[in-house]
Amino acid sequence: MDEYDEFLFKYFPNANFSKDDKRSLYGLVCENNVMSEIFLKYISSHNTDFMMYYLRYRDGINKLLIYVPVNDDIGVYACMRYIIEQILKFIYSLYGENSIEKINRTSYRHIKEEIRLMRNMPEDIKEKVEKLYTYYAKYSNNIHDKSVNYDHELTFLGEVLKNENKFKGSISDIKNIVFNVYDILISIFEITYEQLNLSERIKLSEVIKRNRKEKILELLKYS
Repeated sequence: MDEYDEFLFKYFPNANFSKDDKRSLYGLVCENNVMSEIFLKYISSHNTDFMMYYLRYRDGINKLLIYVPVNDDIGVYACMRYIIEQILKFIYSLYGENSIEKINRTSYRHIKEEIRLMRNMPEDIKEKVEKLYTYYAKYSNNIHDKSVNYDHELTFLGEVLKNENKFKGSISDIKNIVFNVYDILISIFEITYEQLNLSERIKLSEVIKRNRKEKILELLKYS
């Protein structure tokens, strides 16, 4: 946390980002990175060709450490859409027979429809994926509805940075999105706590907050 404080002070000293929100966002990103280490191990043994989509998803979550504190609507909304689109492409790649080139050209709307029609995707996975569509729609609407009126560009941007941060709700959404992704990937790769090595177990114990850890351990069938 001290490292993130120093980063924000150095690059965005005027950001009006509360200590609690800062702690929540940073803790969530650290949690997701710990879980990503686990998932990447199973992804690499399954199909390395499509790992790029998961890496893009993970990196998108990390970039929220910049977008959220600078209080930029379009940056946050676009990043949230990017995150969801990349994880959907990854899930889609696991059950389809399309090339990377084909998936790159396929729009969100078509991926969404094709996932719903996939016969080889278990229904419980489809139900979990459905939850992600709501967030994509929410942040798409936010982008389309956004309009700005200002007289001087630099003055306006400075005021945005200094205004009270308005993305507490987005931090809550991120918590739900990443947990939903944990649930999906743990189900797809059939990962259990017993399969984790000692280093992974220690990181789960040390990095992840207690209430979140209990929920994640439940997904991992820890007993």
